[in-house]
Amino acid sequence: MQNVFIILGLIISLIGIRATVYIYETFTDFNEGVPKQIAKWVPAVVVIVLSYVSNIPLSEIGWVYYGPQKFAFYVIIGLLLVFGANIFGGILGMHIQNALSIKNSTQPKSESIFVPLFTAITAGVTEETTFRGYIIEVLSRLTGEPLFAGSVSLFSFVFSHRQQSKEWSSIIQLVILSSVLTLLYFWTRSVPVLIVTHTIFDFIILMMVRRNSV
Repeated sequence: MQNVFIILGLIISLIGIRATVYIYETFTDFNEGVPKQIAKWVPAVVVIVLSYVSNIPLSEIGWVYYGPQKFAFYVIIGLLLVFGANIFGGILGMHIQNALSIKNSTQPKSESIFVPLFTAITAGVTEETTFRGYIIEVLSRLTGEPLFAGSVSLFSFVFSHRQQSKEWSSIIQLVILSSVLTLLYFWTRSVPVLIVTHTIFDFIILMMVRRNSV
């Protein structure tokens, strides 16, 4: 039964967020905003519960904290890598433009800072828990191939976000972001580091979008 829970956790980590978003958008009238973000928490919570019933400690799926100084160091390096990779690739502006076009077409403008903040936190917590922590650690243990596990993590992240845009520029953005976050995880082996890095990155992008859309 333990193996069944582990495999179920892998399946949910691979497709859970995208499936949840699809179901939510199909059966509700709220395509954006806080309710949709709340729905995205379901797969991450289920994965954590499955880890518990599978006797997998949270520390073995990346929930490791190194102390404030080392944690801050990793986050700063992570942000430099994420923004540096995007700037070096010449596509940071595409991130903003792509997000702006999606927001303008699907989401009403909000004066509250809470929505972009909650959206960024949701992406950081749910996506790093499933795509990086669970997939990489569990697949590495099952296959003995960390490179394979990292590749699956990378492409499942890209696939999950593929519905947002069909433009090649968007795919390139996702591949770069996912590659940097995956490498950062292999270096730190800490989901909290990835969560904070991912959250800050998304929040900055969303605030720039918010500013440009006013």
